[in-house]
Amino acid sequence: MNDKYQDFLNKLQNASELERDWLVMEFSLQNLSEILRQAVWAAAIPHWFDHAYLNAVLGFQLKDEYFSALTELSFVEVFPERGFNVHERSRNLLLGYLWKNNKARYQKLSKQAAAFCKKQDQTTAAWRVETLYHGLLANHATAKDGFIEQGLNWLNSFQFDNLEHLTQVVLVAVNSEKVSGEAAAWAAFLQARIDILYSRYSSARDFLQQALKQKNNKFLISNCIKSLGEIHGLLAEYDQARYCYQQALSIYRQNKSRSGEAGCIRALADIHGILSEHSLARDCYQQALTIYQREKDPGGEANCIQGLGEMDSFLGEYSQAQDRFQQALIINRQIRNFLGVASCIQGLGFVSRCLVEYGQAQDYYQQALTIYQQFKDPLGEANCLQGLGDVSRNLAEYDRAQDYYQQALTIHQQIKDRLGEANCLGGLGLLHGAQQQIELAATTFDQVAQLYDEIGNKNSKAFCISNLGAIYLDQKQFGSALMAFNQSIEIFPHVSSYLNRSTLHMKMEDYPSAQADIKQAELICTNSVYVLLIKAQHALWQQQARQAVELSQQALAQRPADGNFRAFFAITLLADGQTQLAYTEMEQALTAIYQKHDFDYLLDALNKVEKIYGHLADVDALREQILERYQK
Repeated sequence: MNDKYQDFLNKLQNASELERDWLVMEFSLQNLSEILRQAVWAAAIPHWFDHAYLNAVLGFQLKDEYFSALTELSFVEVFPERGFNVHERSRNLLLGYLWKNNKARYQKLSKQAAAFCKKQDQTTAAWRVETLYHGLLANHATAKDGFIEQGLNWLNSFQFDNLEHLTQVVLVAVNSEKVSGEAAAWAAFLQARIDILYSRYSSARDFLQQALKQKNNKFLISNCIKSLGEIHGLLAEYDQARYCYQQALSIYRQNKSRSGEAGCIRALADIHGILSEHSLARDCYQQALTIYQREKDPGGEANCIQGLGEMDSFLGEYSQAQDRFQQALIINRQIRNFLGVASCIQGLGFVSRCLVEYGQAQDYYQQALTIYQQFKDPLGEANCLQGLGDVSRNLAEYDRAQDYYQQALTIHQQIKDRLGEANCLGGLGLLHGAQQQIELAATTFDQVAQLYDEIGNKNSKAFCISNLGAIYLDQKQFGSALMAFNQSIEIFPHVSSYLNRSTLHMKMEDYPSAQADIKQAELICTNSVYVLLIKAQHALWQQQARQAVELSQQALAQRPADGNFRAFFAITLLADGQTQLAYTEMEQALTAIYQKHDFDYLLDALNKVEKIYGHLADVDALREQILERYQK
């Protein structure tokens, strides 16, 4: 064996794994001609190459026979549709050695690569990424600014795949210490934004912490802190989210960044909304909206209008909510914010569901779901699936509802969205209750309440306990229902909890207590359609039939598609002696009632009317009407 090979084998035997890889590469290079060695070094610079590209990097024309010999080397492989590339492991070895031992040559080759790429079609993302990447490696004076500008442009125009392609190639250079400083910090920040959009929160947090090491750029620092707040909010860590938003807000104001200031105020509004601090949320959305309008920022304007629509929805102001969602939808379509479009459509689905327009709600949720799936937004996808589950549950399509909830729950758990997981389990709890699986419902709601406790979301925990109380009420387990409603009100005084407890008091014929709860509910939400309905019930059981008719008619006007509202209106008409109209209204109402407990309530209500008002004309016909529909 000749001395050269023996020396090579001795070195291999004593080398570490990384050193062995380089020794093999070095030995391979030594066995090539000088011109082919130069070609190998140049071929390692770009992510792919063809003959023309390689000539530009080399700075001279490589003969065909040398190019063919290069492409036949074991560490050169075909790059589909673009030519060839040096295998990643070999490329990293070559670039690491060249950067360490001849940085000037590395940068010269990168400069020649950048010049070639710049002459290509810059509207093609692949060429644009290569141009920016090589510019950074060559240390061009304008490279950093060009990279940041392009990254923000792709982020703001929702070209997330292009942006992630760019950040990934730059971050490889950052990790190998070829790119540093402000460019490295921006690469980390932009990747964090992508990670947040794709619900990769742990990765996003790491990149933001990495970006925050660049302490000179206040704008970047404030964006990073605000993004950390966003992650805390998505993980239901609301105190930490508020702290980050307030900290970022202070920096934005110091630097007179009005759009940054508006973004933090809107983010604080989101937190207020989640915690049912509706008045504070509305004030913040309005403040942010005013700034966005002055700054002529249509995207921010649309987000605030949508936020105001969500507050309207929660407060039962559905017509105004629909108008706001439609207004925001138009703006988002104009600026081609497709995720914003999906979010507005999802909001319209929620309003339609609240108005018992279930067919319309399903259409909206399916439209939004398609967009979320297209843009790989798992959180939006999960929320739409949950909305479809809610609609299916209300339609008594229990198997379908179960399937939707399970799909949504799986996604929420995969992306570690604890709030979404809790909300989804709450839907399953209601589904168990609708199927009269009371023990399973109670177990599920206990699990949900514990999750809300861990998150620190008191209002949602209270709402969850109130929902369990409503299931006990449907089952006529009045003691358990009262305990649940009392506990719910003690934790957080929801309108629904007072109204549910008022209904319970009326079932127990404690009308003064029912009246007191109605007044408490009115103090919280004066325009609630449910307050009108409960007041109508109270009037009916107090032998004030005319007032009950008027109140239930007002409630029905706000929810004309709600079979339960119309059916109760029919019962008030019966008590008021308007028997033919009562029969007509009940006939229409029964086509839009689906749940067993709703039919049970109507039969109980008819019995109670007969008990209070005496035997009324057509009460038996009305009862038969309900039983016939129920048996179907």
